[in-house]
Amino acid sequence: MAVANQGKEIVTLQIGHYSNFVGTHWWNLQEASFIYSPSESEREDYKEVNHDVLFREGITLTGQQTYTPRLVSIDLKGSLNTLRQEGSLYDIASSDDIRWAGDVTLHQSSATKKNKFLEDLETRDCTDVKRLKLKDNEDEKEGQACVSYGGEKDGVFGPRLYDLDNCIDVWSDFSRVHLHRKSVFLAQQYQHNSDIEFFDVFGQGRQLFHATIGEVEERLRFFTEECDNLQGFQLLVDQYNGFGGLGAEIAQYLQDDYSHKAILTLPVSPTLYQNNSIYYDTCRTVNNVLSMSNLANHSSLVVPMSLAPGSWKGSSGAVSFPHLTYKSQLHYHTSAILAAVLDTTSLPWRMTSDGTAISQITDSLSAGGRAVAAVGASLPFPMPPDTALLKALHGQGEVEPWTWLTPFCLSTRGKAHMVTLRGIATDRGGTTADAVMRQYLEVRYPSQLNASLVVNSPCKVSSPFPHIFAADISQVGLLSGKQRLPTTGVESVPVMTCLSSASDIGTSLKNLHASAKRFDIRKFHKFVETGLDVDEFREVMDHLECLAENYTERQSGL
Repeated sequence: MAVANQGKEIVTLQIGHYSNFVGTHWWNLQEASFIYSPSESEREDYKEVNHDVLFREGITLTGQQTYTPRLVSIDLKGSLNTLRQEGSLYDIASSDDIRWAGDVTLHQSSATKKNKFLEDLETRDCTDVKRLKLKDNEDEKEGQACVSYGGEKDGVFGPRLYDLDNCIDVWSDFSRVHLHRKSVFLAQQYQHNSDIEFFDVFGQGRQLFHATIGEVEERLRFFTEECDNLQGFQLLVDQYNGFGGLGAEIAQYLQDDYSHKAILTLPVSPTLYQNNSIYYDTCRTVNNVLSMSNLANHSSLVVPMSLAPGSWKGSSGAVSFPHLTYKSQLHYHTSAILAAVLDTTSLPWRMTSDGTAISQITDSLSAGGRAVAAVGASLPFPMPPDTALLKALHGQGEVEPWTWLTPFCLSTRGKAHMVTLRGIATDRGGTTADAVMRQYLEVRYPSQLNASLVVNSPCKVSSPFPHIFAADISQVGLLSGKQRLPTTGVESVPVMTCLSSASDIGTSLKNLHASAKRFDIRKFHKFVETGLDVDEFREVMDHLECLAENYTERQSGL
């Protein structure tokens, strides 16, 4: 893979409630790494990642400067709790703005109570706004000092620990990043967590796309038209319910309207579901089949991510990490792990230099019709203090150095993979660690096309990232023989990820195909009523089977 990142912009779409859980953690992780006034020692790490690839500068109507994700987030009505759809940066109206001369009756509903993290975040934001208003009356130096917030010394994001496990209902309950007013779109046709009508069928998502395309397109064009050199799109999609159909239609729209841009699609699934009856398991299986086939047709590369290792419909246990103690039933926990993996995996196309364009990675991994890739991670990477990187790598033994997060994937055997390691202290420029990583991969995987990237900056997992790290992980994420105190949180961790065209993906796709092969789609009225017929389902199944064949040794030449 060539190394030539040109700093092009990428637009991200989060399509579905769980996708927004993953996305919210991901934006939090990125914002946690911002250093507004870097010291000399922090400056090199600060320059490594080009945040302008995914974030955009802007200004509110009141003249306040902003730095927000280049994001379109799609969910259902009632999924925001205390967050307003237009965000809080553009709040220029209040109850004092009423200018009606007649009688006015004000009906005010009781507000949803904010958790302690959001309360502290709101207090910090209000303080910063007051400081900004004083800026015009202060000299430049003093004004800059007032607004240089956000580092780990900040009490909201730094040392203070928040126990949010029982406080998180929706993804906006732990969002620390301000969003642009064009970012969030709530489909009014369906209610989040409705007991009356479930948004649980692929065809419903297709219908919703055609009903809302004007709104979605307007938001997309707002972000794409301000880009100087658009690189492509990242799609996080709930592929197991109606959002799978919506995501597939959006991917096709992007493929048609932005034909020369890369489209990296990341179908994400929770580990456990609320409804586990035979009917809902069947719906999830069919949705996964339809989503996978359609997304593979309209994306440059598809990378499924889930902590459910042996099933496409979930509820089959959870992936185990040696140094994590997470609760698989909590979206807040599982999505945090996927976000940390995504934050590291995406570094190659977010680097200031020595990076790779996203299209180069998707083209390399999808060669030979391998439209689906797998992702694995070592989180945290087990690095003892004062230990050489090569020794830490070989300390993994003969087992795979990462845990796979794509269902049914167990091995890295395949054509190519991209390995990213972050948070490891290296010589200036990272040349020593780069050489060590290349040597390790060449010895461990001699028959594959290996590409690697080593980044100094660790993954910042400060609040509101959940407390899921084992006690043998130190505050700075290193493997320690001394138990960390319960009152001490982990602030950063080293992470290693692998993005691979692994041959096991063929097994994964065959398992998905086998799970749905026995279904007579005519018996599932909701699928039929939303436009799916026998011929289309047969074509989808045939396409899925063809995709799986591309991973056989005979086809790949391995």
